[in-house]
Amino acid sequence: MWAKTSFFLASFCLLYGLVVFGPVSPGLWLVLTTELLGACNAGIGFNICHDALHGAFSANKRVNQVFSLLFNLVGANSYVWNLTHNVVHHTYTNIPGHDEDIEVAPGLIRLSPEELWRPWQRYQHLYALPLYGLASLSWLFRKDYVKFCQAQIGAHVSHHLRREYVNLFGYKALYYLLFIALPLAVVPLPWGQVLLGFLVLHLVEGVVMGLVFQLAHVVEGTTFSTPRRQRHDAGRLGRAPAADHGQLRAPQRAGQLLLWGAEPPD
Repeated sequence: MWAKTSFFLASFCLLYGLVVFGPVSPGLWLVLTTELLGACNAGIGFNICHDALHGAFSANKRVNQVFSLLFNLVGANSYVWNLTHNVVHHTYTNIPGHDEDIEVAPGLIRLSPEELWRPWQRYQHLYALPLYGLASLSWLFRKDYVKFCQAQIGAHVSHHLRREYVNLFGYKALYYLLFIALPLAVVPLPWGQVLLGFLVLHLVEGVVMGLVFQLAHVVEGTTFSTPRRQRHDAGRLGRAPAADHGQLRAPQRAGQLLLWGAEPPD
């Protein structure tokens, strides 16, 4: 755990330093460095923050709390993610209308057979991957604010402590400073190219996180249920609502992430 944590955090610092403060060399090198930073951000999210928010990073609760805060430095809010993932997703896994993880792009990407099928979803294998790339941008500019302000997330009624308001807006402001304002101020490139690099970073981050997190929902052996059927599906049938990442072979399963739900129901 500490080895991969050291690797990702050291890589993050190195890549961020190269992109923002390093010698500017427009072309493939700068694009590659920005893409690697996006992939590194995703790696921090699901290798460090995910485990910390599950209390699995360390036996020490305080250590888990500290490392979970790194989520705020890759664009997401750790508190909101804990509500939508730990509380709602793991309580109502793969249940439409409750599990936020299967609501990737409502009306465009269909993951659950319970969802209404629309004709254009037959082609979602063509446009799903770019939409996954927008996921981290959505977290950064929209989703966290929307979910935080909702009175209810799924079946969970939200009651936020005052400090969470400060944390949400404070950490978002810090992220905007580090990844938008500071690069625009110090990188000697036209502002359009700087913002394009920011977009590339998040497209890569969104695709990587989508391929890792969403893949567990759409492989063989998973079920899509309703609140009433959930206990029966997970208990009597012995089928998990979502798969363990250790059971997945990404190169062979990635197509399912794009094609699942594309066909109309029988």
